[in-house]
Parts: sequence; C-alpha cells; structure tokens
Amino acid sequence: MAKDFVNYTKLEQLSLGDRIVDLREKGMKLGEEAGEFQRAMLRFVGAKNTSKSAHSGDIRLNVLEELCDTIIVSIDIINAVGFSDEEA
Repeated sequence: MAKDFVNYTKLEQLSLGDRIVDLREKGMKLGEEAGEFQRAMLRFVGAKNTSKSAHSGDIRLNVLEELCDTIIVSIDIINAVGFSDEEA
C-alpha cells in the first residue's frame, strides 16, 4: 500500500489552527472515534449481534474511514500537546 492517505502538512495546518477545542475535548473525541472504529470492525468480521449493513455502504470502506478518523484525531492531539518531530 504505497498510497499516501493523509496529507500531513494540511492536517498539521488544520490542527494548529484549531485552538478553540481544548485538549480534554480532543481526548473525548478520540474515544468516540475509537468506538466507531470498533463498531465498524465488529460489522466487518461479522461478530454476533452486529448488522452486516453499514449505513455508509461498503463495510470495508467504513472500517477505513473510521480508522483514518482515529489517526487524524491522534495527530491533532500530538500537535496540541506540542510534541516535536523528533519526539513524535
């Protein structure tokens, strides 16, 4: 998978410009996104008591979307905490 899914430069610019949302809210958002990813994975693997019909259509794409959301929020938190490139 040689494709770049995330434009890190643009993501960093958006993250650094998002100073209105405090770190606690970003942490809560990460938990929310992780839960959405878990639900998508459960549907993908056909876990008991889950529906195979994801509202966004293709279940695989829903897993990718939710996983990307967790990555984006994680990077936003890294920027908000102020880690340097060397630390991260």
